[in-house]
Amino acid sequence: MGRNKRKNNSPLQRDESKSRRTADENVDDVDADGCSQGGQEDQIAELKEFIRNENARSNKSLAQEIRRCNEERLTAIETSLSFAMAANETMAKRLVEVEQRAQRAEENLAHCARRLCLVEEQLDDVQQRELQDWLIFSGPAIPRRSQSGRNEDSSRLLYAIIHQHMGYEMDVAQLREVYRDERQIRVRFSAVGAGSDRYHMVRNKTKLRGTGLYIRERLTPFRQKLFNELMRFKMARQISTVFTRDGTVFAVVGRRDQPRPVRTEAAMERLIRQLMDIELDDRQQMADQDSRRARAIEPEEASRSGTTPARQEGPALATGGDTERSAERHTEQHRPVPAGDRVGAEREEPRQSVGDGVMAVEEAAAELPPADSPPPAGSGSGFGSLSVSGSGGAWTGRRRAPSVGEPQRAPSDGEPRRAPPGGELRAPPGGRSGGCDGRPSAAAERAPVVGEDGRLQALAPSKVRQRFRGDLRQFVTVHSKSD
Repeated sequence: MGRNKRKNNSPLQRDESKSRRTADENVDDVDADGCSQGGQEDQIAELKEFIRNENARSNKSLAQEIRRCNEERLTAIETSLSFAMAANETMAKRLVEVEQRAQRAEENLAHCARRLCLVEEQLDDVQQRELQDWLIFSGPAIPRRSQSGRNEDSSRLLYAIIHQHMGYEMDVAQLREVYRDERQIRVRFSAVGAGSDRYHMVRNKTKLRGTGLYIRERLTPFRQKLFNELMRFKMARQISTVFTRDGTVFAVVGRRDQPRPVRTEAAMERLIRQLMDIELDDRQQMADQDSRRARAIEPEEASRSGTTPARQEGPALATGGDTERSAERHTEQHRPVPAGDRVGAEREEPRQSVGDGVMAVEEAAAELPPADSPPPAGSGSGFGSLSVSGSGGAWTGRRRAPSVGEPQRAPSDGEPRRAPPGGELRAPPGGRSGGCDGRPSAAAERAPVVGEDGRLQALAPSKVRQRFRGDLRQFVTVHSKSD
């Protein structure tokens, strides 16, 4: 038996067969991969379509759900609003009814108030008519009631008082009731009309002025209250007079006004408003008068401050030599104020600053020419004129020349020294010219020199500077004391 012979394959053959098998396997794998990729794309497309359908279905359901919820909410809101509108309509109707009732209540209250006032007036008139036949006699003319004379005859006492002070013989038979108090006698008369004793005494009670005896009618408490208030107005000089006639209170506002009855509180309020209006008008008139008086005084004060050296010197120095500005400030400081502001104006007086005045004077002194410079041209020209120039302006004072026949008097300190006909000033006997040490006094040095022709002689610049410094020292001293 023969044995199977094994085939011997060379390595090259084995590699070829292996490569052949590998190529076949790769071809199979390529076919399988192409099939798998096509299936995945189909699945992806189906999945996208499913997702798209689901999204559309969910969006539709969501929109329907939102629409349903909105409709339910709108329905609930409409229901609540309809209920609120119904409630508001009901409340509006009730409010209208309440307003109508309140208006009717106010009308009824006003009507009741008017009726009450009318009833009170009628009741007051009835009470006053009951007191119509009463008179009250009071005053210092009635003697005090003595403790021992408790049983004195008041009627005879009243008869004697009336006969003494009025000169009228009263009929004691017309005295119905007589009540004696400490300093007054209340009398009730039986007759009230014209021709009766009561009528005569009421009409002629003005004859009792200065006698200490007063006659007044007996009033109700309400009318007595009105009378007392009007008497306070009279004491304050807001009304002219107040009196009663047949139980009615009358008030006269002005001397030329007619008497006006005051029976109710409304009439009293109207009178008070009228008095307030009159007071406001008076204050306005006073303010207008003060302003007109101030405007009339301004030019006069300005002219005085511009022509009087003694009044002009201080303000001119304080303003640096500006005469017009100092005159305006002087006028404003002394301008009268209205009556309502006089108290504050008296407490706060305008005061000048010493530092400002000193600075202004120092600036003016710096502008002066040196002592060795010649005097300016025309410094001695003009009728009695003296000019001192500063940094802010000039001050000019004028002196009146003595008239013919006028008696000569010795000049005092501060007055100009008049030169004799020779043209030079002489010292008084003893070799002194005013000072204790033989030197002229400060006032004499500051006084300008007047020649025989009545003109002020020009001074040297050194004298001007010296005088200016003296005025500065005097100004600072005076204002430091006032401050």
